[in-house]
Amino acid sequence: MKNQIETCQLTIQASAGEAIKEKYRLDWRDLLSTYSDEKIVNLRFKRPDVYRWLYSNDREWLLQYNLDRKTKAGTFVSRVNWVERDLELVSEVEKVCFEIMANTTQTIRITTNEIGRRLYKLPLLSNRLQRLPKTQMILERLNESVGDFQIRRIKNNVRLLHKRVGIPKSWQVKRVSGLRKEVWMKYEKQIEQEIRAVIEEEYL
Repeated sequence: MKNQIETCQLTIQASAGEAIKEKYRLDWRDLLSTYSDEKIVNLRFKRPDVYRWLYSNDREWLLQYNLDRKTKAGTFVSRVNWVERDLELVSEVEKVCFEIMANTTQTIRITTNEIGRRLYKLPLLSNRLQRLPKTQMILERLNESVGDFQIRRIKNNVRLLHKRVGIPKSWQVKRVSGLRKEVWMKYEKQIEQEIRAVIEEEYL
């Protein structure tokens, strides 16, 4: 039994190690595809964490992959299918936005930077968005203004407080939301409206 457990643990560790390796390989492939017109020596400084990890833990693959990306003239072969990449990113962006919206205990503003950070594709969304028209369109639709974000945060916090303390007070929503006085005054009616909505849901 002990040997079986140890074997199982080793198998799990090996699988986890392969998953980590594949993640770093994917990050490096994505970086080279995104900046297909730049030299590798420059790309090393864009994602030094990825390069260092691969150089230390997967050096043979890294060197071979870099070599394969070069032409005889020392430039790079662009293998990016931007139409396909665009469609893939639309799906990924929608999924991340859904995850952000679903987390009602920690309200995060939906922005291109936040989405790119979560997808580990911020350079792609920052520098190659003009090649991704569908992705650009959905980002423009889903990105939250400061006002939209404040309203969503108020709604989430009203319901969060309701679960914890019952019908919340306006000042409690203000405190949990971290609203400054001028912001709180701007959204005071919205807070009262959300509190009334909670009361109606409870007693209807």
